[in-house]
Amino acid sequence: MLRVMKTTISAPGSLKRLTTAIGGAILALFLAAFGALVNPAAAHADPSVLEYSADNENWGGLEQIPAITGQLIPNGELTSTFYARNQTEQGGELQVYLGNWSKTSPDMQVYVRVEINDASGELVDLTDNSAQPGTELNAIRVEPGETAKVTLVVGMPAEAGNESQNESVNPAFALDFEVDDTTPGGGNGSVDSLFGSLGNIFGS
Repeated sequence: MLRVMKTTISAPGSLKRLTTAIGGAILALFLAAFGALVNPAAAHADPSVLEYSADNENWGGLEQIPAITGQLIPNGELTSTFYARNQTEQGGELQVYLGNWSKTSPDMQVYVRVEINDASGELVDLTDNSAQPGTELNAIRVEPGETAKVTLVVGMPAEAGNESQNESVNPAFALDFEVDDTTPGGGNGSVDSLFGSLGNIFGS
């Protein structure tokens, strides 16, 4: 199932101001492809193994993850914050990866990072197109019934200049929840892979 939420925001034509067109698409169709990318041997189950909420009160599926909105400027960041709750009877590790992102120019200066429970993972630079899909951005252990706060961040460094104008980036993130295996001597199994695309960010 493909769910698309789209917002277009325009900005004045300042040289270093960016106009943002956001498509907050949740691409469940990419489940199998990304599962194979991260862990080919893992078994992936129904995405409903995790619940999601934008406010930590109203819970549901992937449609609860908010789209990124706003204007991206040098030394600025756009974010999407949501909560992921482990409703299984087993503990596990919630992992956030870089997805199949794309960019119209290798010179466009942009980065991504992920905060979990307000602790930031490493910043991953997308400027030279060398960042690989499947790069882990952050992870945390989540016990049964526990909730993790996740913030997906797309930013532009302060030194970004004219090379970032009139270009676009399609950042993508993927969630994976790897539960503990209860079989003696068994390995871990990834039961949930969710693919989120946060649309296009355009330079003006």
